[in-house]
Amino acid sequence: MQVIIFRHGKVDFQWRKWSTSEQFNNDCKLYDGGCKKSCVYGI
Repeated sequence: MQVIIFRHGKVDFQWRKWSTSEQFNNDCKLYDGGCKKSCVYGI
């Protein structure tokens, strides 16, 4: 049996060091839809 628990995953996204308000809002949308990094832990 395999159980997957997804709580707080890391997102594969690089934030800009500086951005305008419009760029920041767009980056937030990209972050929300970004790919989650796969993490596997043994129990």
